[in-house]
Amino acid sequence: MYSQDFQNLISTSDKILSLLEGSSFHSDDFLVWEVARKFISQAVTHSGTILDIGCGNGFLLRCLQEWQNYPLIPYGIDTNSEFIGKAKLLFPNQSQNFAVLSIENLDKLVSAGLPDKYDLIYWNVWDNWDFDSDRHLEILKDVMSHVRPGGRLILGLYYTESQYNLEKVNQLKSHGFPPDGMTKNSPDKWEIVCWFDK
Repeated sequence: MYSQDFQNLISTSDKILSLLEGSSFHSDDFLVWEVARKFISQAVTHSGTILDIGCGNGFLLRCLQEWQNYPLIPYGIDTNSEFIGKAKLLFPNQSQNFAVLSIENLDKLVSAGLPDKYDLIYWNVWDNWDFDSDRHLEILKDVMSHVRPGGRLILGLYYTESQYNLEKVNQLKSHGFPPDGMTKNSPDKWEIVCWFDK
């Protein structure tokens, strides 16, 4: 059962459409989003700080707070300043936890006013990201360096065909990054999350 605040947030199709557009997800039906993304919460197995890389308007973070029983302190970065502005509005008591920043500039987290280390980091891996690329592997290592000991890096893989998501996992394995766990959304869905524990 969702909290009253959350129910108010998703109370109309117009509100849902706006929230999902700010998450780069095109629908005005919350159930469609829930079916596509709720499974991510299975990878969240402890409380603490969570950084969403490419957080959009922060709505996924807000949903993750509702979808599992561990208290989460949200942080987010995105290159889109409009999205970051919306994330700050979504989390008015934690607006300082969001910054305009690229994954390639995580060395600037502290200068942007954010912590350097997190209990959880979530990254929706973009379709054009290639783990056969040395540069992209270096960035993955850098992301992992910002996970606290005992923490977890969660990667979301959302190609529209399972085989492409599994190819990404196999790329990671072939370059010495075997995930500590992986889950598929459901047998008839294509989305996958995998994670790395530290």
